[in-house]
Amino acid sequence: MKSFAFGLSVACLMGANLFAQENYIEIGGGFLSEKNNFSTDSKSTISNYGESDSDTRGIPYGAFNYTYHYDNAIAFYLDSKKGDVRVGSTIDNLNFGFVIKPFAEEEWSNPYLLNQNRSKTDVSEMGGYVGYTFKADAYKLALEYQVTTVDYDNDALPSTLKRDATRHILSAKNSYKNYLLGLEYEKYDADGKASAYDKYMAEVGYQDTFFTNLSFFTALGVGAKEYDATNPILGKKIDATIVSATVALKLDNPMDFGKNTYVSLALKATQEDANHDFYDKEQIASIVSVGYKF
Repeated sequence: MKSFAFGLSVACLMGANLFAQENYIEIGGGFLSEKNNFSTDSKSTISNYGESDSDTRGIPYGAFNYTYHYDNAIAFYLDSKKGDVRVGSTIDNLNFGFVIKPFAEEEWSNPYLLNQNRSKTDVSEMGGYVGYTFKADAYKLALEYQVTTVDYDNDALPSTLKRDATRHILSAKNSYKNYLLGLEYEKYDADGKASAYDKYMAEVGYQDTFFTNLSFFTALGVGAKEYDATNPILGKKIDATIVSATVALKLDNPMDFGKNTYVSLALKATQEDANHDFYDKEQIASIVSVGYKF
C-alpha cells in the first residue's frame, strides 16, 4: 500500500469527529511503524512464514472537505474519508454518493513466496454508499451501507486464495453529547474463500473542547476477523482479534495566526493478533498537520 493512502486513511479516521461539516483543507505528515507481511513496505524476500519484521517510514498526509448547500435541505459535497474520496449529496437526512480510492495502492502478487523476490501489483477499489441520519435532542445515529469492488491487476495466488472481491461495510455511529459509540461490520467476499472474511469492530470514544480552542478526541476499539476457509498454504483457517487506541488534538488559531487556521496531532495504534504468526499485524501511526477552514 502506498504511504500517502495510508496516511490519509489514518488521519481522516482519527480527525473525523473534530471537523463536523466544516469546509477545510489540511496537509501534513508523520511516521508509521508497522509489522505486516502483506505490506509492500515489508521485506521483498522472506524465508519463512513467521511474524513480519518491524518497518518505520515517513508518511505524507492530505485531507479535505467541500460542501455546497443548494438550499436548507439539499447539499453536494466532495471529501476524503478513511483514504477514500467521496462525491455525494445529502437530501434532508439521506446521504448517498460514489467512493473511490484515488491513490494507487500496491500489494504483493504472491505474499507467500519464499526465498525469492516478491513482485508488486496494483490494487483498485471503487463503489457507492447510502446512509441515513436520525437526530433527537443530544442524540445522533448515522447508519451507512457501502459496497465496493476490489480488483488486483496481477493476483498470482491459487484459486482458493484469489483476492478480487466485493467489499460490503455496514456501520452505525452513535453519539450522545460528548460520547461516541461506533459499530461496523465488513464482509470481504473474495473469489477465493480462503481470502474471504467477516470483520466486526466496536469503538467507544469521547470528545471535548478545552480553553475554547483546543479539541480533544480519544477512542478504544475491539474487534474480530474470521476467514471463510482454510488457508491451503498455511494449513489453518485464520482468525484474529483486533484492538486499537486513538488520541487526536486540534488547536484552533495557533499563536493568533488566523481564526480559520488550526494545527492537529493524531496518534493511533492497532494490533491484529491472529492464530498464525504470518497474519499478525501491528501499526503505530503519528501525524502532525496544519489546516485551513473556509
